[in-house]
Amino acid sequence: MEIADWLSQIGLKLSEEKTEIVHMTQGFNFLGFNVRQYKDTFAKTGYKLLIKPSKEAIKDIKCKLRQIWFEYKGLDVGAVIFKLNPIIRGWANYYRTVVSSEIFGDLDNWMFRREKRWIKRSHPSKSTGWGNRKYFGRFNLERKDKWTFGEKKSGAHLLKFSWFDIKRHYMVPGDTLQIIPNQKFRISGINAEKQHPNQPLKQKW
Repeated sequence: MEIADWLSQIGLKLSEEKTEIVHMTQGFNFLGFNVRQYKDTFAKTGYKLLIKPSKEAIKDIKCKLRQIWFEYKGLDVGAVIFKLNPIIRGWANYYRTVVSSEIFGDLDNWMFRREKRWIKRSHPSKSTGWGNRKYFGRFNLERKDKWTFGEKKSGAHLLKFSWFDIKRHYMVPGDTLQIIPNQKFRISGINAEKQHPNQPLKQKW
């Protein structure tokens, strides 16, 4: 059965302008993720499916962070940290459910170079050693990381992407969701019919 025919049975339709059919070994991007199959001699099928942050998403976050570093050059370090931390936290939380460990590490290394550059531009007459002593230290006592960027007076410090542990989603069993032509859905014992958005969901336990 064609995908379009199957979707039509449940009232859905593919957008011809936005739909592109590619081989899984080529992969595709969706909502900032790259979904692609890679060769794996240890897998039964010979391939392993990996979902990672897309190259475009990585490029976008670097551009956003770089712009903030540039705009906050010479300003109080606390203001820089206050501006950057929510962005780092949001991006890391969004991508922590997929294969992101290596990318998180690369972003931390990239941020370290940005931190060093910000120090040099903010204090052009000071030495590298002075900048390291003033802005780096073990701010996060839960981690043995002496190269955390922060403000020693207040203890405020910049988050690192690698501090966000990877947490996988639980696999949903194939028979958990059943789509029925009469627009009734059954999810793990919950019966739901098409109804008004404000009407409570009918549950059957």
